[in-house]
Amino acid sequence: MNLPNKSAVVALFCLSVALPVFGAAEIQGKGHRFACVDYSGHKAFIVSAEGRVEWECPGIGNPNDLWVLPNGNTVMSNWLGHGKFGTAPQVIEVTPDKQVVWTFADHTTMKTISSLQILDVPGNPLEGTVVH
Repeated sequence: MNLPNKSAVVALFCLSVALPVFGAAEIQGKGHRFACVDYSGHKAFIVSAEGRVEWECPGIGNPNDLWVLPNGNTVMSNWLGHGKFGTAPQVIEVTPDKQVVWTFADHTTMKTISSLQILDVPGNPLEGTVVH
């Protein structure tokens, strides 16, 4: 699999707006799918190489970062700043059919979580087995 332009990936990563879904089937000559969070719109979604929304998970709070796991589930941070401390889970994992697998909340130790780093999933994001 060829990786997209590194500067584009860095720009997207820094903005936490649109991140390539390397695990998705590559469409030759048409780019790649990407996973996005819409903090203001309170949703996460995956957009096809053609620009169509393929999957959307609305109503999840204020998503700020996400990972698409090899099993297809999505793990998202739920940023709780601006007066929302302690009001909801800080991390949420959902299945492709939007069922909650688990949530994490530790409002005593952490006020909010803006970014995630998945450490216990086998695979390599640069080889397309784990997606950020």
